[in-house]
Amino acid sequence: MDNYEIIVVGGGHAGVEASHICAKMGLKTLLITHLLDNIALASCNPAIGGLGKGHLVKEIDSLGGLMGAITDISGLQYRILNASKGPAVRGTRVQIDMDLYRKHARDVLLHAKNLTLIQGSVTKILTQNNEAIGVELSIQKQIFGTKIILTAGTFLRGLIHIGENKSHNGRAGEMASNDLSENLIKLGIPLERLKTGTCPRVLGSSINSDILEKHYGDAHNTRGEILQTLQNSFKSHNNDEKRSTNQESYDKDFLFREAINNANIKDWQKFQNFLRKNFNETGNISEIQRTTTKGLCNDMQNIHKDAPYFSILTHDYLIYGRENLISKILNTRIKYGYFLPHELPCFVTYTNDTTHKIIESNFYRAPLFTGQIQSVGPRYCPSIEDKVNRFRDKQRHQLFLEPQTYNAGEYYINGLSTSLPYEVQEEVIHSISGLEHAVITRYGYAIEYDYSQPTNLYHTLESRIIKNLYFAGQINGTTGYEEAAAQGITAGINACLAILYKQGKVKRDSLILDRSESYIGVMIDDLVTKGTNEPYRVFTSRAEYRLLLREDNACFRMLPYSKELKLLETSILMQLETDKNNIESCLPILDEDYTPNKINLEKLAQIREDGFQNKCNFSLILGRESMNPAKMRKLDNRFAGLSSRALKQLQIHAKYKSYIDKQENQIKRSKQNLHLEIPSDFEYQGISGLSLEVIEKLCKDRPKTLQEAQRISGITPASLEVLELHIILHRRKAQEKSDKIL
Repeated sequence: MDNYEIIVVGGGHAGVEASHICAKMGLKTLLITHLLDNIALASCNPAIGGLGKGHLVKEIDSLGGLMGAITDISGLQYRILNASKGPAVRGTRVQIDMDLYRKHARDVLLHAKNLTLIQGSVTKILTQNNEAIGVELSIQKQIFGTKIILTAGTFLRGLIHIGENKSHNGRAGEMASNDLSENLIKLGIPLERLKTGTCPRVLGSSINSDILEKHYGDAHNTRGEILQTLQNSFKSHNNDEKRSTNQESYDKDFLFREAINNANIKDWQKFQNFLRKNFNETGNISEIQRTTTKGLCNDMQNIHKDAPYFSILTHDYLIYGRENLISKILNTRIKYGYFLPHELPCFVTYTNDTTHKIIESNFYRAPLFTGQIQSVGPRYCPSIEDKVNRFRDKQRHQLFLEPQTYNAGEYYINGLSTSLPYEVQEEVIHSISGLEHAVITRYGYAIEYDYSQPTNLYHTLESRIIKNLYFAGQINGTTGYEEAAAQGITAGINACLAILYKQGKVKRDSLILDRSESYIGVMIDDLVTKGTNEPYRVFTSRAEYRLLLREDNACFRMLPYSKELKLLETSILMQLETDKNNIESCLPILDEDYTPNKINLEKLAQIREDGFQNKCNFSLILGRESMNPAKMRKLDNRFAGLSSRALKQLQIHAKYKSYIDKQENQIKRSKQNLHLEIPSDFEYQGISGLSLEVIEKLCKDRPKTLQEAQRISGITPASLEVLELHIILHRRKAQEKSDKIL
């Protein structure tokens, strides 16, 4: 008899994170998936991250997950979206080589301790007394487990549409899980339908890219040439490469990076001596054009030096040189001590009037309009036929041609999701500039699938209907790899904690992240309390306290949990703890007065910062856009021993100090007021600001406190604020009435 502590059904992004974290937490885990070759397949767009989504990836990574690390070693273009805006709404987005991504993810799982992978199709959830006890495969093999995590994606009664043609698939080429859907319904779990879609792919060599606009990532600019030129200028003619080792190579790159970062016009001789000593320079350095090299150094200080990466593992290896899960592959992506992977461009093109006429003339064949598709699709990723129909005033729609792999064999047409007939798709694509002779390798399609309303879940993602059964990913009505992965790691951690707590090995039986501390908390709270009738997607606008929930501080926000549950390596936890303590100890410095005396003005001049005339708060100086960690260390010796990560946090605090303080006070006040008692005679009817649904639920459940009200499905933070206000007004009126009687 096969017995496991955790069984994960489905090898998509939710299943990968769930199975990996369960094995990492020491539990005997089984991952069952239709095709081992398609583990972590990017079945839609070949990209990870984005606005809001990048926050999720950082949080997953900070909880010991895989998505950020695998992305860093699979990416072929790295960008920060909203880079010109504040740090709260910036989002890291990486174009990935989809083949590399699934290869690396599969390799990690296959070599993970405590984890077994098998290929198979689950047809039943085995139960006893309304508790899940195992699964049954299509070959009638039964496998038993203490906890079951279901991450079925779009496979539950998946139905693909291409024009009038329909096929029962979980995604193109893979069978749907019809039997499992029927089994869930028999178990009393109600299922509803949603729809999503994907774009056609075209042969890379058939694109006329010469006439298209190119978009490169943040790592593709002049800095690679600057680094190469600068190093070549000082390259030894007698370098003995045989004596170099990996560690020595890393040390030289690190020293070279430091040399560039600290290059100073006034210390030219010192810089020359540094290069002689550390790069074995025997040539005539004085022959090098001094002004040219100084200019290169100055340019290096004014550009972003690393491609934006996700993972703490990448940071730890890049900065401290410590070996880890991905360091061997990372090593091939580091140049001169910088994270500079080779990047490919995306191409930009547009639909036009001809394109729109072709689409409009074929509305009668579009499954979306004929009634063939009856489910609701993602609001924020509409099909091209939906865009043409809804936005008739638009003369064109932007399209991105994104390479799916490093060999650029296929390109994904982002913005052209469609379920139109194949011949119409061909006409549409050939009407677009640069794609006149494009060869379609895969046609776009829409897919309808079953999902379970997430209001049937606890915040742990365990089912309220079947005990020990957890749901994660698109089965909960979400869309996107990042949302799925975040739910996967949450379900995995909670399933593990429930077991470990009973064994007396941990002090908590669950991990429920709050809305005020994570985007994962925001997403799960939205799903569990509000439910969804359309594919749910994370946005920064969904978070009430987004200034505190930034990408850059995810590692510190998740630190209490990653430390308690030992989800990260000890060396990383210790470094994060050190940085956190340094940040907290230096925060009072931001409130100090800074006077325009001679010493301070000279220091500012030395680091090429403008002076100032009137006494001000030190945070105004440190929060300048032009400020950086190197300058901060030179400006005040109390910052000298702090890491760049810690100093960047201080700079953000300095720039947004009043707003950060305001949000922190709001959170404290909100948590304190959760204990506010609701009077027994309190009337909910007629309260403006509360929906009829909220009023109905409050009247039915009659919570005694705001905390009890918070736990009711559908009660939002905004509802609680309105409720709190009216409770206070109710008490005030009651007190005034009592005073009059006396």
